[in-house]
Amino acid sequence: MQALGLGNSDVGQKRSQNEDRYVVNDELGLYVVSDGMGGHAAGEVAAETAIRAVVERVEAASGEVRRQDGSSTDAARLVDIGRSAVEHACGEVYRLATSSSEYSGMGCTLTLLLLAGNRAALAHVGDTRLYLHRGGQTYQMTTDHTFSAELVRSGYLKREDAKKHMYSNVLTRCIGSQPAVHVDTLSFEVFSGDRFLLCSDGLSEYLPDLDWLAKSLSTKELSDIPKNLIAFANDSGGHDNITAVVVGVDDATSEAQEPRRDSLYDNDALSGVFLFHSLPLVQLEHVRSALKVRLCAAGETLVAEGDPNSTLWIVADGAVKVLKDNTTITVLGPGGHVGTATLLCRRAAGGTLRTEEPSRVLELEGQALMQLAHADPWLGLTLLEKLAAWLSGNLAPGTGSTRTLQATAPDRWF
Repeated sequence: MQALGLGNSDVGQKRSQNEDRYVVNDELGLYVVSDGMGGHAAGEVAAETAIRAVVERVEAASGEVRRQDGSSTDAARLVDIGRSAVEHACGEVYRLATSSSEYSGMGCTLTLLLLAGNRAALAHVGDTRLYLHRGGQTYQMTTDHTFSAELVRSGYLKREDAKKHMYSNVLTRCIGSQPAVHVDTLSFEVFSGDRFLLCSDGLSEYLPDLDWLAKSLSTKELSDIPKNLIAFANDSGGHDNITAVVVGVDDATSEAQEPRRDSLYDNDALSGVFLFHSLPLVQLEHVRSALKVRLCAAGETLVAEGDPNSTLWIVADGAVKVLKDNTTITVLGPGGHVGTATLLCRRAAGGTLRTEEPSRVLELEGQALMQLAHADPWLGLTLLEKLAAWLSGNLAPGTGSTRTLQATAPDRWF
């Protein structure tokens, strides 16, 4: 796929200098926004140093980026390249900040988007943001690393009050304050017609809501979007530097591209699983990163009765039979799933899963679920709460003081 990026930056109405920096490099598929902090031009130095370090690291890996074929292995490597670039930037800014009293205490935020083929990698630190516009809707793909945002996620502060909170601009993570930093990353699939917005908080703090932004990102001419958004932020007060980078994938007016046959992108199948129902897009993308896709011929056995199993099986398309003692109990169609009960406890399968026709099946291993929970604790907490509620709801009084799992077939055997 081809991507076209356009960016613009403005000092705003209140500042005397612009500490924002950005990169638009269509050849590398690299798009970055960084917002510097630190007085006496140190913020400019921090952002410029970080940007330069990121480009240097991605250019060094450009051969790997161009060879991307969309496989899960390559997707993981693309994320590694993005993460490594941001970690390198953190080290470079910290080294400079500790080398001179002139730059002491400087740092920056940074959001990176790296596109290769049909895959995207996100790497993010701070409160610069990435938005994805797809199918007429816009989604925020990053989480602000600010004290007020943490209070919102913890349930101590209402989202609508976050902007007015006294610590709304206090960062919990940034580039350069320490020699290393934890980088938020995400890998996801890209489709023709997708548009991305990377921006500094000088723009995002004025955005009314995602519906308003969706209309702005739907503007036919890509080149109009950055200048229109910057003008809006300036008209709204412009108290900080304002930067906007917009990236369009192929023709932004074309119809959405159909997922490839081996794609993990299947909202219908995932939303049919109670664990993933109502998750926002960014969390669904994290779930997809933990899934494996299996393309099966008719008559292929996924797991046989008596085999050890700790996998949640989700039918994306096709049909899968559930057999007990070689007798068909039921047939799972698209969105059907089985294996919830064994995600946290590996045990012998009490039945057999066999494809009735050529099928695409998504697999989530119990170990992958736990790794996902460790990588994204908030998502992990959500999934584990749902899983606990499901298990509790399926526990019914048994004989004596015991309680027996009365899960609906076919989950009682898996």
